[in-house]
Amino acid sequence: MATEAQSSLLDSLCYNLSNLQQLARQGSWRALIDAVSQARKLSLPHLPHEQLVYHAYLVLSHMKLRSFGDASLEMDALADLDSPQYRYDHYPELYPHRTGSMVPFVLRWLHAELPYYLNEPAVAMERLYSLYDLCQKRIDQLLASPSNACTDNAEEHLDNCQSAPSYQALDSAALHSNGTHLVKRFFEK
Repeated sequence: MATEAQSSLLDSLCYNLSNLQQLARQGSWRALIDAVSQARKLSLPHLPHEQLVYHAYLVLSHMKLRSFGDASLEMDALADLDSPQYRYDHYPELYPHRTGSMVPFVLRWLHAELPYYLNEPAVAMERLYSLYDLCQKRIDQLLASPSNACTDNAEEHLDNCQSAPSYQALDSAALHSNGTHLVKRFFEK
């Protein structure tokens, strides 16, 4: 009876991204892994960007549980995060008028941080600097974009107006993380 109730709970949880977010907020990492595994068995989710979000939750869960080998296997399954298959414009029928990467920033961050926990600090630092460069390029694009005129009250400008400060915070975080790894490396010798 308890197994049947658990199965029913997983069925209801795995269909909804907000439920996965709730499990993460609660720190229910094993339940999150189970929900994503159940969703995969049911061939869910269907949309490519949702699949990446599920993947991000799965990698994060493995890292929180300190299952770095499993997290690495999940990251390896994605291959190159800059691949055309992870771009909105690769699916014009699903995402009309959308371009750019659909990879969640957290997935890029986990990809950069993971090697540190696999005893590959040089790879982690290289990836964090690449992430920092990506943020810098995005900030430059957003600030140079004519659609970044925040004085207009048109809704399509809202994303760009809010994105530049967000990317500035993210690039600072990437740089800070790199500094933290450098300090740890220095004191471990």
